[in-house]
Amino acid sequence: MTIRIASLILSIALGSLCAAQAPVAPPKKHLLVIGEEKGYRHEAVSHAMATIERLGRQTGLWETTLRTDAEALTKKKLEYNAKNLNDFDAVLFYTGGNLEMNAEQKAALLSFVRDDGKGSSAAGKGNLGDGGNGVQRQLADAARGNPF
Repeated sequence: MTIRIASLILSIALGSLCAAQAPVAPPKKHLLVIGEEKGYRHEAVSHAMATIERLGRQTGLWETTLRTDAEALTKKKLEYNAKNLNDFDAVLFYTGGNLEMNAEQKAALLSFVRDDGKGSSAAGKGNLGDGGNGVQRQLADAARGNPF
């Protein structure tokens, strides 16, 4: 009887030790993908957005929110529980033409990268609201040393 009790206690102890050492999956990242196009419409934009979303879902590494406008590029509360920059870990731009952003949106995006340590990347032929001058350069400068 004593051996059974000792075996039971040993089994419980080893089981809890193994459970305590089980790797914990890191929390999923939240990615905002903006695919706004101005001027020429290219099929690659919607395909790229769908591919990014599918890769996140299949790997389980991130959840994707797809947008075709720049409304979410703010830290202000939006109507109808719409997500803003505070809800994301990174923004991926896949745009064509100039992305329309006002001064507050540009400042919020720069703060998102520089102050919050979040990520930003751009693909395609678009410009981030300034013909490629200024915001894109400032984002690159803000990201230097950012571990994201």
